[in-house]
Amino acid sequence: MAEPDAGSPLPWRTMVAAALAAAVALVLHALAVARTGTVVDGTIDWRSLEDAAVHEGASATPLRFAIAPVVSPESSLRGYQALVDEVGRRCRRPARFITRSGYAEIGELLRQRQCDLALVCTYVYVRGQHDYGLAALAAPVVRSATAYHSEIIVPAGSPVGGLLDLGGRRFASSDLLSTSGWVWPAQWLREQGRDPGAFLGRHLVTGSHDRSVEAVLRGQADGAAVDSIVLAGMAAADPQVAAGVRVVQRSPPFGMPPVVCHPLLDPALRQELGEALLGLHRDPAGRAALAQAGFDRFAAPDEALYDGVRATAAAWDGR
Repeated sequence: MAEPDAGSPLPWRTMVAAALAAAVALVLHALAVARTGTVVDGTIDWRSLEDAAVHEGASATPLRFAIAPVVSPESSLRGYQALVDEVGRRCRRPARFITRSGYAEIGELLRQRQCDLALVCTYVYVRGQHDYGLAALAAPVVRSATAYHSEIIVPAGSPVGGLLDLGGRRFASSDLLSTSGWVWPAQWLREQGRDPGAFLGRHLVTGSHDRSVEAVLRGQADGAAVDSIVLAGMAAADPQVAAGVRVVQRSPPFGMPPVVCHPLLDPALRQELGEALLGLHRDPAGRAALAQAGFDRFAAPDEALYDGVRATAAAWDGR
């Protein structure tokens, strides 16, 4: 099998929506300049805000909130900026939104204590928990659900009935450290006696779940493994997505990707962050930030919900 290819942005909306998105991007750029932020690789990195206070009396120390690229950078910025800002406001700190191109980079930021908290994929969480005690602060509840699935999708008219029918075909994954995008489907293939690297054809690593869906819709992949929450959100927003793909296989439930912190984070800050996240749904500003991110609320993590990911990760890592 060929080496995984890095995906490029694959627009899935109409030309009109693309034009609107471009206009929004220009506005966001202008706002970034006005707030003295900088735009890096299509996302806003607020390094120049580190000495600013979000409101009178705020600490000068920035709150560094990293977000894994579960969705594309442009979607991540639209969805999570308000959440990052609101958590910072509640902790009386300027908020710095950090994102990177892959899950491994976010994991390394956590390990090296270069961020205070991060929203990560479940595999990065359970592996970090095993390796150095990475701690979960809160987990999102989405449309009343506390768990998600890996879903194998194909074009609506495809004859493919499941993963085993995708041998030799083009396959899309968001990231090689994504539970739903690669770790679970690859481990499932191993359990069926298949070597995922040799069994699948060209492997397209797209960088986010929405881009994996787009790859299938545009005929650039014959199948993909995607986060069920992301797919449901895209299908609800665009009937063409709902009509264009079909789910042919589904994983067991996994606990929602949590917000985590390094175990050596200052205990007082850790408590403050936990209280801020768990209390967001109790007032209008917090509810608005949650809604923009697609969350109902945050809940205390139920560690039992991550047992399935732990078992899959242990098998995949050979532990």
